[in-house]
Amino acid sequence: MKSIYCIEHLNKPLTIFEVSHSNVTYEELLEIVDLKMTVWKYPKESQLEWIKQNVYNEDIHYLMYNKDMLIAYLCVCAVNLKIGENCTSVFGLSNVCVRNNMQKMGLGTLIVNKILEKYNNNPILLLTTYKNVSFYEKIGFNRYSGNLYIMNKIDENTICFFNNIDLNYENISIDRSF
Repeated sequence: MKSIYCIEHLNKPLTIFEVSHSNVTYEELLEIVDLKMTVWKYPKESQLEWIKQNVYNEDIHYLMYNKDMLIAYLCVCAVNLKIGENCTSVFGLSNVCVRNNMQKMGLGTLIVNKILEKYNNNPILLLTTYKNVSFYEKIGFNRYSGNLYIMNKIDENTICFFNNIDLNYENISIDRSF
């Protein structure tokens, strides 16, 4: 793993590491799944299977640690976005999560903002559920109001947010779940 940021937050030293999915160890995957399970109540096997099906080798994991404990996580992936007749590549933020007992401490905002800083004005897309809408609006993402197609199927249960992209279109389509 490569350290990309060493920061202090609430008087705690934090480190954000970057690792491509092709280089992630099984132990790191288990740490990621254990963290995700504090937020999303899916069994470990289900989480591992989702990763196997939806995370590609070139996707990048960002892991935030407080000493030896993984406290926040997100993944950045390449997404092909179809807007009208045009296709473009954008980055997708995926699986943004903070350990359940450490939420409401600014860690989610911190990791997302550090990654946005790293990707410096590149188009970013993220998908979320209704319960997270205010979080993404608060940190400056724009909510897409048209029809979202994921792998050619309309998805009415997912909320799409974006920044640095003009999404003033009735329909957009993305090529993968993330």
